[in-house]
Amino acid sequence: MPPEANRMRQYGATSRPQQVREVVTETAKQAENCVQDYPASAVLVTFGLGCALGFLATSLLTPQRSRPQRWYDSAADSSSQLGRRISEAVTNALPDAVSRHM
Repeated sequence: MPPEANRMRQYGATSRPQQVREVVTETAKQAENCVQDYPASAVLVTFGLGCALGFLATSLLTPQRSRPQRWYDSAADSSSQLGRRISEAVTNALPDAVSRHM
């Protein structure tokens, strides 16, 4: 006798799909009873979950907008560009100045 048959006898004669079906049926009955006992709470929970899923879907599916540029962002960009220009000017001028004195 195969070991699977022994396990079937040990845990009962019902098959795995039948056990799953029974568990799902029982869980559905419990949920139905809970909704019947607390209808207002069920509506509020459902509404909250719908809003949360809608917000999540909207945030995932819409393209990201760039944030508006503030005055200090442009000032920081300008100062970093000025710093790069000064650094490039010094780097370009320094070898010429050193070569003239040699």
